[in-house]
Amino acid sequence: MSRQADVFEKLDYADQKGNELFDLIFTSGSENRTAKFIGSIAGDVLSSNREALDYIASDIVDQCIVPFDQDTANNRTKIKCYYPLYKAQLTKPSAVFQKLKAYNLQLHSRLFSIAASIENSVVRADTTLNYKCLRELADMVNQKKHDRLLAVTQKPGSTVYVKNDNIQMMFDLDQQKGINAFHVPDSYQHVLGNNYIFEYNKEYVLDFTMSCRSLTRLIAKDLYGPFLQ
Repeated sequence: MSRQADVFEKLDYADQKGNELFDLIFTSGSENRTAKFIGSIAGDVLSSNREALDYIASDIVDQCIVPFDQDTANNRTKIKCYYPLYKAQLTKPSAVFQKLKAYNLQLHSRLFSIAASIENSVVRADTTLNYKCLRELADMVNQKKHDRLLAVTQKPGSTVYVKNDNIQMMFDLDQQKGINAFHVPDSYQHVLGNNYIFEYNKEYVLDFTMSCRSLTRLIAKDLYGPFLQ
């Protein structure tokens, strides 16, 4: 039974929690106060994306390996298959995903390309999304599972919050490359306030979670249809 519906439900949930995270950070930042539960909500976003990738891994095994490999079929309940985007999982002789080379070489090549892009910090074509965030996603979710909640640090006075009745915008000052000033219309309110970064990788919480959400959804679309049902 395909997990495709579960994958995209997880991704939709991650988007919903991502919107909640934006509202919380924007409101607290524009009011220059500290927000609660940033790490917990951000952890939910990342965990949902990681779980979607784990579901994809199970579909790869069940749809592309089990029907053709009797040993895998006989031992399916004992085989743990998670996050199919490590190069070692695709090349190690004892790894289940390595069997794709025999049964679905195109899918193996696609996964290997993604894994190599993660390892080499490649930016996905026609986007500004760096694949390396998926390696950090996997590591951070493992930390959240086994060690502690994801640590989030407040970065004081780092962001300009701009809004009117219809629009909410944020400008992180250290990301405005080559820009010395920008004009805010008189009809907009603007405040210099605090923002939040992950202690793990020093990335802004909103930027990082949005990158993970976008890349995970793109990978799911890459795989369902061409390779998975």
